[in-house]
Amino acid sequence: MRVLIVEDDADNGEILRELFEAEGLEVAWARTGQEAIDLLGPDRFGAALVDVSLPDLDGAAVLFALRRALPRAQLALVTGFPLATLDADLRRLADRIFEKPADPETLLAYVRAAGEARREGAVDASPPPA
Repeated sequence: MRVLIVEDDADNGEILRELFEAEGLEVAWARTGQEAIDLLGPDRFGAALVDVSLPDLDGAAVLFALRRALPRAQLALVTGFPLATLDADLRRLADRIFEKPADPETLLAYVRAAGEARREGAVDASPPPA
């Protein structure tokens, strides 16, 4: 399964890329929202982890584009903002929201569940909340 990481922080992006690749996942890492949108194609990714705060576009714009291009993908938002401050529309676009600092192993479990759900044809790949 291919995973899209949308993260402008080099350290965070590198940690996730290395972890996911070590688990045998194909990873594309976009450092801006526009770069993520440029990578889109029909059913190209099974899951995406999107930072809410990007240098060029906000997480809502990126999630909306991802949702339109990848209707079957599991889309997770990763944010350093308190969940209560996130816009309701933004929360509805995401299948799951993780607060920073997000545990990389928890994110890996989410991505694994998304892959299993895609293989089984399930709609919701969200593991139970931690």
